[in-house]
Order: sequence, then structure tokens, then C-alpha cells
Amino acid sequence: MKNPRALLTLLGAVALAACSAAGDDDVGSQEQNAQPIDRLLIGKAAAYPADLTMRQRAPLFDASMAARRKTAWDVIARTVAPVAIATTEPEPAGEIATNLTLPRFQTWHAREEILPMFDRLFRGLDETARARRAPFDAQAIEDVFPWNATRATSLASFTQARLDQRRAELATPEGLASLGKDPRVLMSPDYVQHLFESYGKVLSCKPSDPIDPASGVVPTDPESPADFAPCLEGEFPPGAVAIKTRWMPSSAPVPVYDTSASALRARLAENGTFPEAGDTQADPTPAQAYTMQITPDARTRLVALHIMTKELRDWVWITMWWSPEPNSDFGADRPASLGGVWANYKMCVVTAYDEKDKLPGGGFPKTLADALDATNESGPATWCSNPYLETMEHGAKTNCIGCHQHGGTRETSETLIANPDLFPDNTRKRVRRDFPVDYTFTTEGGLELASEMRNRVEAISPTPAPAPVR
Repeated sequence: MKNPRALLTLLGAVALAACSAAGDDDVGSQEQNAQPIDRLLIGKAAAYPADLTMRQRAPLFDASMAARRKTAWDVIARTVAPVAIATTEPEPAGEIATNLTLPRFQTWHAREEILPMFDRLFRGLDETARARRAPFDAQAIEDVFPWNATRATSLASFTQARLDQRRAELATPEGLASLGKDPRVLMSPDYVQHLFESYGKVLSCKPSDPIDPASGVVPTDPESPADFAPCLEGEFPPGAVAIKTRWMPSSAPVPVYDTSASALRARLAENGTFPEAGDTQADPTPAQAYTMQITPDARTRLVALHIMTKELRDWVWITMWWSPEPNSDFGADRPASLGGVWANYKMCVVTAYDEKDKLPGGGFPKTLADALDATNESGPATWCSNPYLETMEHGAKTNCIGCHQHGGTRETSETLIANPDLFPDNTRKRVRRDFPVDYTFTTEGGLELASEMRNRVEAISPTPAPAPVR
């Protein structure tokens, strides 16, 4: 951080200006964790700049591993790109203003702040509108995001001293990286907005059943976006992105996984499980792995990052993992423009259920070509698995899209992989015609936002009891 003193001046002014909002009625007003203060320091979440031309090229991505991986690196670059979170004012002596930045994804929304935002929207409806679970006004949804950015100052436990303490913790790169702490899942503004627009359907969702694979029926996409995602108000917009992370404390070595062709071939031929302890171990520095300072005595390191974007109808599925040998196999084609700490991560990507590239390793550096060919030997389905996230038995044999097709059905990754009769080929085969919440585990089977929303709605405006039968 280049100018911490100027930052403290600006943030102090922001906090004092926001004090007039104290007393704002909010369900979470008696709680103060890191998230509200961190959101005050981050500001509004940065929108994801979706590539609106990608859908036209979907057949190319499905048929070409080279096109798929090139685009995946582009998506990663947009996801981790530094974005300004606060702009310092010039010093009295005329010092040049400096922007403070975070990776774009770290400005996004965690579950813990979505619920107070939803609560405010629902309480903003009149009594009649609440009773019929009326949709939120578009302006109300737009306004809830800046409200959330300054919500910390309205909480009863907010103090200037606590804000000053948090500001002081940002004086190093690792401290600045800790803004927002380390939630497992974060969602872009467009993603969250669509959840709010869809809350009525989320509350009343009744997912359809999967098609029985034994019937031989080949699923086809419904033409209507509403039928494609029946538990939402249509499909998510292109700017919708969700990320999932895994952080490991620096108090212990990081497990390291061999993703070379020979290692993957052996692992996939056996039970297909990544060992929790890894194949070897390493102790990366903050320059080698993205690191945050959680407390004065504890750091944690980012070892895995899932990225799913709605730039394609069936989403783009990318997963990154840390490696001490980042330029071999799944990192061999990383563009030089993706530098800094992000040059220490490998990547795989899928955009469809079946691998339509007959020579997926063609044209790549040898270590990557061999590794891609090794993963393509297990059948017609695509492959993409993260050793730090797919830790369940047989998890190394999976892909992202096959599991996520069941989002919103109350299935979890564990129940899916454990039932090969209903979910064949290690869940990689498509068995659904529709996708209740558009491939996401946000409302059911993951973050459980649906049940949390129902609880809040019923607490504020209970559903009338049915009339007695005479």
C-alpha cells in the first residue's frame, strides 16, 4: 500500500459522514463481524465485465480445447483483475492520489451480507405486498447495494475505534487482502440481483426429477429461459459469476498434487481420489500464493479457486489450483499477461458435458498435451477436477458441469457421487432436461439461501393458516 496515511484520512471522513444513519432498523443490528466493516472499506462490489460475444462461439469452445483454454485464461484475468476499492485524496503537500485495489472477486458478496439485504427489501414492501410475496421494485433492488456498502455504520455495535483498528490492519499487502475475510463462496452483483428478482420462485420452488438414464432419453434444452430454470425468474444474466475458494493456514505446509499425465492416469485408473495430505508438501511465500493476514498471528493462503460464469448458457466452468511447478502441464499455456502471484496457479475448464475435441492435447506444450490426453481416456465426457476441492471419494474423476446440473434439487456433491445408478459416469453425464436454479447450489444443497429467505419472510409476514374444513 503506497499511502496508508491518506487512506486513513479518507476512511475516517467516510465513517463520520455515515454516522447519521445510526439506528437504521436491521435484523443484524446487534451483531458486528468483519463483513459489514469490511464492506464499508471495500465499497460497492465491482461488476463482472462479461464477454457478450461468447455465446456465439459456444460450438467452438465445445469442439476446441485450445479455444476453450484461451478463453478460460481471459475469464480468470477479468476475475482476478485489480479494481479500486477506495481512492485517497491528495495530501496537503500535493502528493498524487493513489488507488487501493483488490482482485475483482474479493469485492463480491458473501452469504452473510445477502441476507440483510434481502431482509431490507422484504421489509420495504407494504403489508399487502408482503402477504402476496410481491416482487421487489427494480429501484429498490438497485438502492439496496449502496445501502449495504455503508450498513456497518447503522449497527448498534459500530464504533470509530473498531473502524480505526480494522483500517490499521490494512497496512501490508496481506492485510489489505484480508478485506472480506475468507468466505468460501462469493457472488457478483448481477448474480445477487437476479436472486432478489427471483425470490418468489425461490421460495415456492418444487424441482422436477432427473430423467432416468436407463430410459435412453436424450435431454434437450427447453426453449424458454423460464422453463430452463423453473425456480428462478428466467436464467441468470451473463454478468452473473460465482466463485468458490479454499484457503489453508500458513501454520502448516500446503499439500501439493502431481497433475502430470502419468500421475493423473494412475489416479483415474484407480479409485480417483485426491489424498488430503497431497503427493508432497510445500510452504509457499506470499509472493508464491495469494495470502491474507487473518489475525496478527495467523495467515491463510488461497490454494483453490472455482469460477463459474454465465457467459454461456450452460456456464463456463473453470477451476484453479496452486502449484510449486506452475508452468508445467495445466499451467504450461498460461499467458504472460497473467502475472504476479496468479502465475503460480494451474487451470482446467469445461463448457459442455461431452468432449467434442477429438485431439484435446493437439498443439499444446508437451506436458499439457500429455495431461489432457490422459484425462480424455476415461470416456466421452469432459474432465475438470480440483485436488483441493474435490476431496470426496472418486472426486478426481468428475467434471463441474455434471454435478452442478442438479443444483436446487437438494442433492449435494457427496450424494451425487455416491449414487452411480441415478448419476452415472461419476456424475459427468447429462441426465436433466431443466435446471431448477440454473446450475447453482446457492439456494439448496449448498448455501441454503432458500430456507434462510423463507425463515425471514415467515418471521415478518407469516402465511395465513388454512381455513378449517367444515
